[in-house]
Amino acid sequence: MKRGFSLIAFIGIAISCNRSTDERPVSKPVAGTGPTARALLASKDFDWRVYDTPHARLHAARRSRVFERVPSLADSVEQARTAALRTLEEKVLPGEPKLEVFLLDTRQDMKQITGRTISGFAIPGELTAVFIAGPGYKPLIRHELTHAISFVRWGELRGGQWLSEGLATLTQGNCQGHSPDEIAAGYLAKGNLPSVASMLRDFRRIGELQGYIGAASFANHIRRRFGIAMLRALWQGRAPDSVTNDFANTNGGNAEREWRTELRGIAAANLDSARLYREGC
Repeated sequence: MKRGFSLIAFIGIAISCNRSTDERPVSKPVAGTGPTARALLASKDFDWRVYDTPHARLHAARRSRVFERVPSLADSVEQARTAALRTLEEKVLPGEPKLEVFLLDTRQDMKQITGRTISGFAIPGELTAVFIAGPGYKPLIRHELTHAISFVRWGELRGGQWLSEGLATLTQGNCQGHSPDEIAAGYLAKGNLPSVASMLRDFRRIGELQGYIGAASFANHIRRRFGIAMLRALWQGRAPDSVTNDFANTNGGNAEREWRTELRGIAAANLDSARLYREGC
């Protein structure tokens, strides 16, 4: 893999199984390929090779370490798509373009593309996601594909970043053997679970782990209490004023009190954050 390609401008707004790995064709755009994916595929800095699955196109640089892992990651991508649709309670749509999934070795590789050492990202409104997936790292495939699919299926996000990150974290499922609710209960027990009002007001100022886990747990509470239609209405800015005003109550509204009461009845768990950064979930 050559170095130096940058997609900062893009993310700022925002094979057959019988073939050997060396025989995978060079990646090229297809009709459903979005603009960010096309920019990556057009770069001469990456020798992308494509591996097709029923609902995705996986791309890895031919001389990368992740290249040999692509067949084993294909099932994970298909399962992640199914999990994302299940979380969103969305149906399979005939003829929907395939997901474009780009796989990198390390955080340093990601920095070459984005300027940041993030573990992955998805492009709003485009079925494209990029992951670190080198040997020894567990990529957050379900998380990022939920982002990609939700922005396409539900449209522009009007309900706040907490909701997007909460749904994606909820789809990711257990981390280090613990559910988002169990981890949120751990934060509550330590006194650093974010309030609902703070998640709505300025989500970026909350610590990443607390924010993502808190958002996932609260979104799950809303789904249990009101159903997926309420989460979709919140996303699209159509929720009743009585609900949004209750969420924004800085003294803690009814929904927050119910949520915290639920968490007090759940076994509290803690994450090893250093291990999470090193290995993923």
